[in-house]
Amino acid sequence: MNNFGFALTFTIVNADGTVRDLSGETLTIYCWTQEEDPTLVFSGSCTSAFPLTGVCIYMVQLGDFATTGTFDAEIEMTAGTPTLTYLEDTETFSINVIRRHPVP
Repeated sequence: MNNFGFALTFTIVNADGTVRDLSGETLTIYCWTQEEDPTLVFSGSCTSAFPLTGVCIYMVQLGDFATTGTFDAEIEMTAGTPTLTYLEDTETFSINVIRRHPVP
């Protein structure tokens, strides 16, 4: 809670369990509340330094997790040209945010 500047690391896999090649894809994470009428908490760009491994990273920003709780999230993958673009999302997953006392 209220912590930022650290990385959330994800490995994106295909339906058959193999890692997804993220080459040329734009990756965006979306995180929202777990309510009957969900509210977007934040969205942001992810990076993939080694796209063939399926690994992407989101650097947590100030204000992303201002409250404790469990949030739903997805990573959106887009690629293509100005005339032909495709869009896919990962399955929804949960992020648990806990309160941590400062280290003395």
